[in-house]
Amino acid sequence: MTHSEMVRRARNWLWSLSPTPERARPLVVCTETSSSRSAENPDVFGVGPDGLTYLIECKVSRADFLADRSKSHRSDPLHLGNYRWFCAPSGIIEPHELPNGWGLVQVVGSKLIERIAAQHATDVDREAELSIMVGVMQRVWRGGRVRGVGMRTYSRTRSADRWVWETPLAPGLDENYPKFSSTVGVEP
Repeated sequence: MTHSEMVRRARNWLWSLSPTPERARPLVVCTETSSSRSAENPDVFGVGPDGLTYLIECKVSRADFLADRSKSHRSDPLHLGNYRWFCAPSGIIEPHELPNGWGLVQVVGSKLIERIAAQHATDVDREAELSIMVGVMQRVWRGGRVRGVGMRTYSRTRSADRWVWETPLAPGLDENYPKFSSTVGVEP
C-alpha cells in the first residue's frame, strides 16, 4: 500500500467518524496540509463544529514510524489535534510504542479499524491550527475546488434547519474534486 492510498483511506475514515458525547463529527477534513506556524504537516487534519480538531499521521513502514519519533516537532510543548492517531498496516506499530494519548488505526483486510482510541489532548497549538484552516478557506474562496478537502456546511432554510452535505470524500472520487456551490446562511 502506498502512502497516498493510506492517506486517502485515513481521510475517508475520519470523514465518516461517528460522533460521540465527547466529540462531534468533523465538518472539514483535509489532507497533507501545512501551517506557517508549525513544522508539523499532518497527513489528515479535521475540524468539528465544537472546535475540536483531529490529526492522523499515516505510516506505511516501520522505518517511517521510527523516523517520525525523532522529528523536532514531536518534542514541542504544543501539537496539532485534540485527537491524534497513527494509521498503519497491522504489525507496523506496536501499541506500547505510541506517544502518550495517541490512538492507533490499523488496516485490516480492506478496512480501517480503530484499535486504540485517541485520548482528548489539551496541549494544542491553536495558532497553527487556525493557520491551516485559513489556508484551506483561501483555496476554497479562490476557486471552489480543492484537492483533498471535504466540508459539511450548515444551511438554514425556511422550513427547517438541515445539514447540507457537500461532495463527500469517497474512494474513486479523487478525480472529482469537491465543488462548494451551495449557499451558507439564511436563504431568502
